[in-house]
Amino acid sequence: MYLSHFGYHRWCVLLACLWLSLPPLASAETTTLTAEGTYTMGDGETPLVAELRALQQAKRVAVEQAGTYVQSYSRAKHYELTADEIETVSAGMIEVEVLEKNRRLVGDGLLFSVKIKATVMGERADDLVSRLRQKSPADGINLVSEYKKLKDDYAKLATDIDALKRQMAESKDELEKRQTIRLIAEQERKYQAREWFGRCQVLAINAHFSGSASMTGYTSTVACIDEVIRLDPSFADAWGMRGMYRESIGQREGSIADYTEAIRLDPHPDRYYARGVAFEMLNKPERALMDAHGAIRLDPNAANLYQWRGVLYFEKDKYSEALSDFTNAIRSNSVTYKDDPVLGISGLADHYGDRGLTYGRLGQHQAAIEDFTKAIQLRDSLLHSSDVQSYLLLFSKKLKSIELRNRAETYALLKQKDKALRDYREACSLGNTLACDALNGR
Repeated sequence: MYLSHFGYHRWCVLLACLWLSLPPLASAETTTLTAEGTYTMGDGETPLVAELRALQQAKRVAVEQAGTYVQSYSRAKHYELTADEIETVSAGMIEVEVLEKNRRLVGDGLLFSVKIKATVMGERADDLVSRLRQKSPADGINLVSEYKKLKDDYAKLATDIDALKRQMAESKDELEKRQTIRLIAEQERKYQAREWFGRCQVLAINAHFSGSASMTGYTSTVACIDEVIRLDPSFADAWGMRGMYRESIGQREGSIADYTEAIRLDPHPDRYYARGVAFEMLNKPERALMDAHGAIRLDPNAANLYQWRGVLYFEKDKYSEALSDFTNAIRSNSVTYKDDPVLGISGLADHYGDRGLTYGRLGQHQAAIEDFTKAIQLRDSLLHSSDVQSYLLLFSKKLKSIELRNRAETYALLKQKDKALRDYREACSLGNTLACDALNGR
């Protein structure tokens, strides 16, 4: 019987095994720094949001200072990080404590100043850099794009508020001024929501590092996002994030409802994928398949999405459809992973390994052997590369053992005993207990 590695791969994604298995940075340092931000409140604004804007400025200064640590760290570890990646890691490594808050009149305005202490948690560096490499829905959240999107939201809302302030200052009509004040209040609530959202992201990171207390941390993260949604019910990212963490604490029906609202507000392949996986966990494969179709309609060149839908078809014994999707995954791989060839090789090995399984179910054993062989060769290229991080080496070794055993099974079906024994032995040496059992006649 063939051994499918679908379950191993997908549930590892769900449980973030790639993330959680990473070793801590051996030479981690914890350093502290201080930063200050100021903001002058104008007509129509509230003190609360004016203070938040000063706090955001202080945080930006702290992130810039932490970036010097990340740059030296990345050079020492031989990572090539872009400016956006350095900023993202820096933001994820700091914990902020407000030291002072002051207000004073300056001319016709009220000046808010905030002084913070930022603790740079060096032990988080390896983990965050590894998560930067997660580029697709099947690999988890892309930290760089999430951080950049939040930054862009802040900038747009600040620009909108400033434009409304100018509009109100120039207006001579009292009704128009009152309408503008309402619009400013609406934009301020959205700004507050982004500030809360940033806090929720910090809670989630802290939960990861809290070990056995992580479930409590995830519960706190959900409660935090409740406030984000209260402030801005149109914030699709907040609904999506709450869905993810509700799923983490076992609230799968609730997570599906959250993903559904996120999709309604802003359809995105990631959200269809997340909801589809939640449906899988609830043993609703037909609903999962519908979400796979939805995701692929939005991104018809995503190798990981074809891979996922191929698995769903395979598990429903629809082997012709699965074969087509795995072939499309192979075709699309270079596009999906054009910025990360290492993950591309790992993904391509998955595609070939799963297509090999499908060929086997269709009785096309020689084609199955060819695909298993390609998958094994790709795993070997990762295992012998100096550029591959430790978590991916462990993952590749495990999956190579599965593909070796699957090829051994196929050789056995073709009565090629010597080749089957060779593969069983190698798979067993890599820790595959089923291959060891086959060698021992069990």
